Amino acid sequence: MSFKAPTQTVQASRFWILDIIRGLAILAVVCFHVGVPTDAQSGFSNIWSKWLAYGGTLGVSIFFVLSGFSIHLSQARKALGEKNYRLDWGKFFRRRLTRLYPAYLGAIFLAITINFIWALIRDRNPFAYVPTIWDFLSHLLLIHTLSPETFFGIIPALWFIGVQVHIYLLYPIFWWLC
Repeated sequence: MSFKAPTQTVQASRFWILDIIRGLAILAVVCFHVGVPTDAQSGFSNIWSKWLAYGGTLGVSIFFVLSGFSIHLSQARKALGEKNYRLDWGKFFRRRLTRLYPAYLGAIFLAITINFIWALIRDRNPFAYVPTIWDFLSHLLLIHTLSPETFFGIIPALWFIGVQVHIYLLYPIFWWLC
């Protein structure tokens, strides 16, 4: 089995620095949520302590900006390359949904299953850990971020996916304004 290096055109069309920035943003969010110690005894310098303490919020913002840039860049390149280019919104939304939704659903069902089993192991009422019908449906429809009761529902981190989908739904308006 031999390794083939990517072609020059693939490398030229990719902004590798954005991948590095995206990786740092993800690292900042993970450190923020894991609770990396940021006090003087942790051994981190003052600047790193501040970055780790507030980096999660900044990392999410960076991730949103990079996602928007990447999506628009790919569409803008197609529009520049073809004279009468018309964006196929159905194809656009199908690609985004097939990329996000299976893992999203898997995470929801895994969380519900783990909570249920954990309750059984601890001799607790397993149905006390099952989300409400509204919480479950709002997550399935990706509208859980529209209500304070369901925003941080089944898995609190899934708010990001809900907001990302809302940005995708607003993208045709942004495209039209360009």
